[in-house]
Amino acid sequence: MNLYYEYLSTRDDNLRRLMLLHNSDDILQLSRILKVFDILDLHEIATHMGFPVVDAESVLFVDRIRLSNNSLEFSGRYKLLNFDYIIFNEAFQASFKNDDHSFYVKLPCFRESDCVITDLAELEISSEGFKDPQYFQNDYLILRNKTKINYEVMNKLIKLTLKRIIEKMKS
Repeated sequence: MNLYYEYLSTRDDNLRRLMLLHNSDDILQLSRILKVFDILDLHEIATHMGFPVVDAESVLFVDRIRLSNNSLEFSGRYKLLNFDYIIFNEAFQASFKNDDHSFYVKLPCFRESDCVITDLAELEISSEGFKDPQYFQNDYLILRNKTKINYEVMNKLIKLTLKRIIEKMKS
């Protein structure tokens, strides 16, 4: 850092070259670290560790996700929303409790041919962004195929569901 300030005051080309050499070494080392992302599934990590869902007027943090043969359940905490809200209908169940700022959502799923599937049309969730035929067909979203969970698709569904619920709460 002192080298940088010295360069700013002197504009010495040798100091400039020294800083650029140091920065190029940092970039090379960073490229080695990025190879880790080829091995890790960040969506699986987010499923187990939790992830935020943010919109203009609220912040939610999903910290528990459970996928079974007949439901996708998730819960967490929220900020900036100041009212209780409960939905129990055919499509899904949700509760937001203002006293402890917690939420819980349960989406229906069903099992078909070793897959766990949910119906986006029934949930009134846009199919926009779910175009991969490996996981999406005719408004049906495949969350688990045999033993392989599609964490990216599941997390995206959770985010879209929470944003839809927040829109309903505000209207």
